[in-house]
Amino acid sequence: MSTTNQTSLFDLRGRVVAITGALGALSSAAAEYFVAQGARVAYLDLGMNPEKFEAVEARCREINPDTEVIGLVANVLERASLEKARDAILEKWGRSDNSPGKDVFRSRLQRF
Repeated sequence: MSTTNQTSLFDLRGRVVAITGALGALSSAAAEYFVAQGARVAYLDLGMNPEKFEAVEARCREINPDTEVIGLVANVLERASLEKARDAILEKWGRSDNSPGKDVFRSRLQRF
């Protein structure tokens, strides 16, 4: 595999990534990594509110001034909450690219 192919394989620019528990230390660090790489990031957390999202968005802009982020209230244990978050992501960006986000939506929704 050429270097060009390897680079594009791991290129996150413009990808849509959903991070659950995004206000927590580990998940927020992962989200910040995706922001730094140019991904569009959906921050999903039960504790999300406008003030917290404003702080998250400011931090993301320090990391990458061109970042696109959205903050959503989401409970991974409630189907309706996940469907609402999924629908908001699809409305904003038309897709979700990360497997963890897709797996969370798929596995949690199948339980109900």
